[in-house]
Amino acid sequence: MNIFLTADFLMTNEPEQRSNLKWFQDILQRPVSIKESNSVSTFVLSDICKDRSRSEFFSLLNISFDEKDTQLFFSNEDLNVASLEYVSKILRNCDLIIGYELSEQTRYILNKINIKFIDIWLHPIRYLNDVMFGIYSNSDSINQRIKSYSVDEELFYINAEMLKVQNYRGFRRFKNNLIPGSALFVGQTLTDKAIFSNGKMLSVLDFKNEFKNITKKYERVYYSRHPFLKEGDEEIISYLKRFPNVEVISSPTYNLLAAKEIEYVFTVSSSVVHEAHYFGKESEFLFKPIFNTFGESKKYYPIMHAIFFENFWNSVLNDVETDKKDMYLGDNKIRDTLSFYWGYRKIDKLESLKETVSFIFKKINK
Repeated sequence: MNIFLTADFLMTNEPEQRSNLKWFQDILQRPVSIKESNSVSTFVLSDICKDRSRSEFFSLLNISFDEKDTQLFFSNEDLNVASLEYVSKILRNCDLIIGYELSEQTRYILNKINIKFIDIWLHPIRYLNDVMFGIYSNSDSINQRIKSYSVDEELFYINAEMLKVQNYRGFRRFKNNLIPGSALFVGQTLTDKAIFSNGKMLSVLDFKNEFKNITKKYERVYYSRHPFLKEGDEEIISYLKRFPNVEVISSPTYNLLAAKEIEYVFTVSSSVVHEAHYFGKESEFLFKPIFNTFGESKKYYPIMHAIFFENFWNSVLNDVETDKKDMYLGDNKIRDTLSFYWGYRKIDKLESLKETVSFIFKKINK
């Protein structure tokens, strides 16, 4: 079986692809290569097409191409016979793609040209003992085998309930002066792939009517600015100042989700709204989420450490019954390996201590 490990080889620029493929390959190369007959290799268009790469694909769509753009938008309606044949010809020797964060459009193309794929995203529920991956395949049989390794959804509720109690009894108690019956808007970075649509990055400024209507329903609307965002959102902040009941708040996200005063959580497309559901909050995406985590239309299954194991891939790829026990490597293994912490540092005692010590050390050495 010829298996290609890839990122979003059409929408995402090559430096970003290669950055993700480096760790993606190091994690998956060995366990996926469960049989000598499996040929596992990384796949970037220019490695196969040489001088043609992504530029030829976009020229077939009559879309201007700039290789410096991190994400280059195209829609399913832009596709034509020539562009589909182009991708089909390149992948003619591919039996399966295992992709990291494939866009909806790239998945659509793979379906159209009958290429089997397994798509792996970082899962949006990120307050458990480790981060997880959300995994989906366009093969029903593979999907069912992936599902059998899913993390039990009840753990999402249990951990959220623990955080509610931790808010008032835990190691770092939340100094709560929130107004009861409030709403929370969760902001994002300015270049988040989840908010990329029609050639631009969306923000609250693209949903002014929706935002204005919500400010009329709640006495206070808190705007949680993304902690990594330090500049570039001046127009957004200026817009928010028009509303007397809107307040920009810097409190940690999980403290806000755990607070009973917050009743409603909304966003353009932040993963925090997925998490808000398990805290018992009414929640809404103003723009479509990358994938669903609950409800009947759920497709991407939460998988934690299983993807590091040969048994998982032997089961998923070859339908071999395997032992699902002992597929847990310990707390924060993925989180530490990839340095993916986000708001977790604020709710974990050890990570919080590390952050405090690091801050003190930096001040001493200035």
